Amino acid sequence: MKNLITSLRIALLAGAIFSSNASAQPLPSVPETPEAWKQAARNDIEAAFLETKNNHPGMADPQNPGFFARLIQAKERSLEYADAVTDAGGYRAALQIFNTMIHDGHAGVRVTLPPDSPYTQKWPGFHAVWRADKMMVYASELAEVPAGATLHSCDGQAVSAWLQSNVFPFSGHAENSGDWWTHAEKLMRDNGNPFIKLPAKCELELDGKRWLHHLRWTKISAQGKEWERRASDGEQLPVGMTSPKPGWFWIAAQTFSPDESQRAAYRKMYQDIREKRSELLKASAVVIDLRHNRGGSSGWSRDLAKALWGEERVNRRVKAYFAETQVWWRASEGNIAYLENLVGVLRKEAQLPVADTLEKIAAQMRIARQADEPFFKAVAAPVTMSMQEAKQDLASDLPALQSPVYVIVPSRCVSACLDALDVFQLFEGVRFIGAPTGADSTYMEVRTVALPSGLGVTVIPNKVYLNRPRGNGIAYQPQIVFGKLEWSTKNFIQMIEEDVTKPRS
Repeated sequence: MKNLITSLRIALLAGAIFSSNASAQPLPSVPETPEAWKQAARNDIEAAFLETKNNHPGMADPQNPGFFARLIQAKERSLEYADAVTDAGGYRAALQIFNTMIHDGHAGVRVTLPPDSPYTQKWPGFHAVWRADKMMVYASELAEVPAGATLHSCDGQAVSAWLQSNVFPFSGHAENSGDWWTHAEKLMRDNGNPFIKLPAKCELELDGKRWLHHLRWTKISAQGKEWERRASDGEQLPVGMTSPKPGWFWIAAQTFSPDESQRAAYRKMYQDIREKRSELLKASAVVIDLRHNRGGSSGWSRDLAKALWGEERVNRRVKAYFAETQVWWRASEGNIAYLENLVGVLRKEAQLPVADTLEKIAAQMRIARQADEPFFKAVAAPVTMSMQEAKQDLASDLPALQSPVYVIVPSRCVSACLDALDVFQLFEGVRFIGAPTGADSTYMEVRTVALPSGLGVTVIPNKVYLNRPRGNGIAYQPQIVFGKLEWSTKNFIQMIEEDVTKPRS
């Protein structure tokens, strides 16, 4: 069974888009009355609770004994909100409460309201973002609110207090510093949430001058939506390796869910790295750009690491790093049926190696269920090599890459993006630059089940990693915090250049 656990996220891409019952679901009809919105919220919360209770690995995870109690609290609290729901904004907010309380980035519900929902997003005419330890105006349509200004307080309360009351109960978690970078921008958005009070006036500061600005909430403009898309991560670059300046190599890996053309670009980039290895060994800086990367399949980053540092060198260190890690597949009827169905889909798509692997897993899960065992435990042979031993180079290894490697990490780096950091940080000379990352759970390989209303899905992970070195809900902190307002390639080059030339003690 060794091959069943050494390949991480073997079907995540397929699992992320393949819904267990999507083909049977008609297009959703939008509730037309307050009572109908309330009932839709209640029904969907109850359904999400049952799907999670019956299938989520956390229900039997020995390293997470509080999971079920947290799930019950999520249901009860979100149902309290559901009782006050009268419209689309309230419906969305009530289900978001379920997500924040279940505290699992790979589970919960995803709401997708139809375009004809009676809902209009509003804003105060400017877009604000979190940078390092403060909230700043990223861009503005108002002359009296210039870009770069800091938001200190609103209606007499600190911005941090507003985030605690208006944002984090519904999105992210305040204890994760990366979530401040990701979700703070929602403070200056009116998404129709009836359970919060919008700020009316805010105190701003720029160049030592402070002033009070009265907010005017209006329908967000197309420009505002564009700023929202651009603000978090800067430019989107095509997959590939370039040289922005002599002695520098820039590796753009801004997605691990590549389409067909991007997959070809990845393969070409690996070849380019191998062919230019002698130049990389003498590089002033190698930059791995993960901006915009939200995860996908960890195989792309693993192959990138092998091209940079050498296949055997990577294999030894990864094997030692995950020596204590086990993969347990939750043997519920819903999960087994999903995998069995997925095997058929993959065979039709001629993805035969993955289909064969999943077929074996599904069969072992079926055996575990028949034996009344909650998991199929795919346990590999013990690893006896220590990390110290794994880091010893062998004569057969490629020459070691000793050039400084900078990995640009965004706050939205989760899932397979975090898997990439797990591997990259095993090598000397690697420094993370950017923001604190997101924090995912140890529950993986998600599938989705349509909610009764048709307005979203329940997300169910199928397996759990036990003893993963990066624990449940743990994020990475960058060695270099990138607090500049604009996450542009130009700004990153400037900051990395400053670090490269800095004297080392």
